[in-house]
Amino acid sequence: MMHAYSDPAPHPQVRRYPDKIGLTVSGERPDPKSSNEILAIAEETEFFEEGRSVRQSDEPGAIEYTPRTFVPNAIREAFFSGLLLYKFSIAGAPPSGLSQLSSGTYYLFLDFAEGPDQDARWIGRIVNTRGGVECVVPNIEVKERVEFHEEHIEEHGKPRIVTHGAGLSDIAGATAAAGSGWVDVHLHWEALGAGCWTQTVCIPET
Repeated sequence: MMHAYSDPAPHPQVRRYPDKIGLTVSGERPDPKSSNEILAIAEETEFFEEGRSVRQSDEPGAIEYTPRTFVPNAIREAFFSGLLLYKFSIAGAPPSGLSQLSSGTYYLFLDFAEGPDQDARWIGRIVNTRGGVECVVPNIEVKERVEFHEEHIEEHGKPRIVTHGAGLSDIAGATAAAGSGWVDVHLHWEALGAGCWTQTVCIPET
């Protein structure tokens, strides 16, 4: 069941404008990458271990998410050719939303999928270490965030994953319960004027 996105750090000064940038597409989109191509990309991708996040499963076990290093203009790359977002490892029982997965390591790859009648959406494919697709994740949200602040905030300039939802929030390196939340991966950051610009992808955990 789809659950509504919840901001990991709600603040009265946050303003949301989800429909203020339009998107127009023309021409024929290339075929999506195969699962074996995704695995080859994963094997060459550098991951940022410092930004990992751990969540406990409903049953004894845990899931550890590790973001990739920053990608210049990540949303553009994801739109044109797809983008590997992060790897994750399951130890013991998986969270309820990923109950079809066994213990092991997986990768999540983002695609922009276009269908008939201008039906388009962001979807993810979970690929295992043998190059097989375990499942498809719908309802992914892609966001750009502008923050105005006078002083440099060091943590904004590092790749990181934040897991949250169901009233729980987890900053990278801490631990929270899994099963009905979201995984936010920060893929691009740029200091601009009196603040910064971040590109983030939000993936439902169920």
